[in-house]
Amino acid sequence: MNFKVTMHTINRAIPLPDYLLFLEFHDGTRKIYDIKQLFKHKTLGAIFSQLKTKEGLAEKVKVDDGGYGLVWDDDIDLCCDDLYYFGQTIVGYKSKARSNSNGHAAAKPTTTRA
Repeated sequence: MNFKVTMHTINRAIPLPDYLLFLEFHDGTRKIYDIKQLFKHKTLGAIFSQLKTKEGLAEKVKVDDGGYGLVWDDDIDLCCDDLYYFGQTIVGYKSKARSNSNGHAAAKPTTTRA
């Protein structure tokens, strides 16, 4: 049997106010991901709550090598596919282009649940 596995790798991530992330994937899809949902998670809550308690840590998000996830420090990371499937798609921004003409997301994007 032949299986094709598609990874939704990340092109860029921008931290936004209120623990939100703007994400752009290599396929052109753009999403908003709400990190706050992880603060209450039964097993991961203590780890992700560090983004609230360690000053400036939430803004230090980086795309890891290859775009397979996001990292903040040695303890905190997220897989690209979780971000893709649980993020809210920004309507009207899926394209093959990596970014719009000025390289920024829309000021007030309309979102829908993926």
